Amino acid sequence: MQWTDCSDAFHQDGSLRDLYVHDTTIDDWDTFLSFLASSAYPIDYHKDGTPDTVPNKAAIVFADREHAHNLSIHVGDPRVHCHFFTTDEIELDLDPREVTSQGQLDAVLDFISNLGAALQRDVVLTEENSPEHVWFKFAAATGQVRYTEAC
Repeated sequence: MQWTDCSDAFHQDGSLRDLYVHDTTIDDWDTFLSFLASSAYPIDYHKDGTPDTVPNKAAIVFADREHAHNLSIHVGDPRVHCHFFTTDEIELDLDPREVTSQGQLDAVLDFISNLGAALQRDVVLTEENSPEHVWFKFAAATGQVRYTEAC
């Protein structure tokens, strides 16, 4: 996929882009955490803004609603963030200002592919808080990411 063909997905309007894996379970979240632990992606985990050890079970995070949890995944220069909103959907976000070149696009698309393959689930990149406005979709059935131009 060429940056010149899909750079509009990362237009800078002050909003973020969201990555979604819909209809998840706590087991999918555990697979997500295992995927990150075994990957080459550098990660930072913060609890109430203080660096902490990444929990190995998602239930630990979801049982602790008194604290704010943030996981940052470095996918090259861009960073993808997870805030652990709900167990029934893995939602991550990224700042489109961090995706301005072919190399950065490739890094994001590789992450989407790797995440989808690890979970064996579809993954979509959308406008912020707009899961129906899909820019990219990893289809688990084919193992490929496609640009949808749907927005």
